[in-house]
Parts: sequence; C-alpha cells; structure tokens
Amino acid sequence: MQGILRWAIEGTLLWQADGLSSPPVVEDALRAYKSEMDVLTDLLETESVTSPGCRIKKSELRAVYVKFCERNGSKPLSNIKLKQELILRGLQELDYSDGSYWMNLSLRRDSSGVNGDSGANSVNPST
Repeated sequence: MQGILRWAIEGTLLWQADGLSSPPVVEDALRAYKSEMDVLTDLLETESVTSPGCRIKKSELRAVYVKFCERNGSKPLSNIKLKQELILRGLQELDYSDGSYWMNLSLRRDSSGVNGDSGANSVNPST
C-alpha cells in the first residue's frame, strides 16, 4: 500500500510542477482542426490576392469578411480582433484622406460570389 501511495504523491508533485502535456497526435489533430476552422485564412486564400501597390479599404474588406463568415456559418471576429489577425499575417494598414486601407491586398476579380461587385472597389494606384 505504501508503494501505491508514494507513486500517487510523486505523480501529483510532477503534475503540479510540469502540468499535463498532450500527446503529439492530439497536438497535430488540434492544429489541423484550427487550420480548417480558420475562416480568415480561407477568405484570404480564396477571395484575395497580395500584390505590391494594391490596397483595399478596410471597410470593404470587413464587409466581404462578414459575408464570407455568414456564407460559411461562422461568427465574424470583432473589428479589433480582425485587425490584430491581419497584422499578425503581415498586412499593413495606412490612412489616406479618403479612408483607411490594408496595403498590398486586393480582392480577386472572380470573388463576386462573396462581395457581389467583383472587387471593383479595390485600388491599385500603379494602374
């Protein structure tokens, strides 16, 4: 009986010191699930294109994102969280006299299924 009690106490002390770790297979499955559920990445990969010199109004991207979420049955991120996530993905925002923009990003011309205007409001100042 003393051996079992000692084993339980040692296990408890290890658990308190190090916590419980997930098996690698669980971590891999969690990463895959999060990737599948990442609606923002899906939107950026399927409905937008990164290109130097392009820009899209922040309000337009937000509207496209909200419609995309609705279409996919997902809850959109708040404006603040969306901004944080876009910055984490390397996007830069700039303010101009006519509004705030995400730089080097535009909508694909064939994304009319989401925004209905085929990306016509995306701006490419070099053209």
